[in-house]
Amino acid sequence: MTFWAHSDPSGLPPCDRNAKWQPLAEHLTNVSALARKLAGLARPHDEQFQELAACCGLLHDFGKYSDCFQKMILTGDKLTFQIRRESARIGVERIEVIKRWQRNSTG
Repeated sequence: MTFWAHSDPSGLPPCDRNAKWQPLAEHLTNVSALARKLAGLARPHDEQFQELAACCGLLHDFGKYSDCFQKMILTGDKLTFQIRRESARIGVERIEVIKRWQRNSTG
């Protein structure tokens, strides 16, 4: 299954060969690279800051990896408060899993 970050600006469905839907993994990778670049400009000698900015870029839309968000983006339903809350909750849960994994892998 492809997870989407952004739908086609003209409203074309993802199956249309002219559609310009953006996959979520591509979006997160692009934002991460941009965040790292901007952090490098802000603090060129601070690798830790740049790495943190890159991680934030990867995680900023993590909640879009949820069934409720994907259903919303595919059907064109408005982003309701309930969908926003559910996407944020899922994102926070997954970040907590990553934090636990990090703590366990570093000793």
